[in-house]
Amino acid sequence: MFPGHPLFQKKTTLLTYFTVWVVLAVLQAAVMRLEFGHTWASALTDGFISYGIFSLFAISFWYPAKYLSLEENSTAIILINHLAAAMVAAGIWAALLYLVLPYQMVNPENSDSFLRNSLSWRVAIGMLLYTIVTFFFYLQSYY
Repeated sequence: MFPGHPLFQKKTTLLTYFTVWVVLAVLQAAVMRLEFGHTWASALTDGFISYGIFSLFAISFWYPAKYLSLEENSTAIILINHLAAAMVAAGIWAALLYLVLPYQMVNPENSDSFLRNSLSWRVAIGMLLYTIVTFFFYLQSYY
């Protein structure tokens, strides 16, 4: 399916990968419940949809890590390319969430304002997650 992709080398690696995303989804749900007052149903729905989409999307982050070699490119080229990729990935993720989540929210009348208000931190989290996942793939490639 994905020849050479580190997530598909062993079943335990793929299981660990998705387990981490489940933990992140639950943590986000807890923050949404405790800090923003969302119901557990709404918070868990948001968390699992958000991180479910990102976890599938993040599988592709291996390709920039594989083809943007640390030995063959300057630090500036690597940073610029990854910054652009992180912005694009976070933007696509946020746009997908903005399209999908209103139909899944328990309280749809408040979902539009919440999604609009949460756009900046979702993009920031998306860029951070891109960085972490790509770093993980670099570590897999070099060690």
